[in-house]
Amino acid sequence: MGLPEVHVTSERHKFPMIEALCVVCYRMSYPRRLGDVQQLFGRSRTAISLVFNEISQMLVARFKKILNLDEDRIGRNLPRFSGAVVRRGSPLPKVPLFSFAFSFSSHSPLILFDTGLGIY
Repeated sequence: MGLPEVHVTSERHKFPMIEALCVVCYRMSYPRRLGDVQQLFGRSRTAISLVFNEISQMLVARFKKILNLDEDRIGRNLPRFSGAVVRRGSPLPKVPLFSFAFSFSSHSPLILFDTGLGIY
């Protein structure tokens, strides 16, 4: 991927790149609280927040050309996706229709994309 072996955050927290990528992946998998990530990785809340934000921004900047959000297609299919999750045994009788999307126009690498279709 051409990423450095070590990432040093803006407040000088050092993370091996593999750990930094694991933090990002873990934080983005299933809704995780900052405390969950902190406990697993044994890092401070500040360090976790910084590495998540900085690595996410780095990945978006580096792979912007191949990250493409097709809002129309996703929006049309969200009720179907939600139904599939429920049929597979979701503990919730209805699944909120939202997804995380990369924002290319803001300084924040992640936004909550709400289709306005409600909850199915």
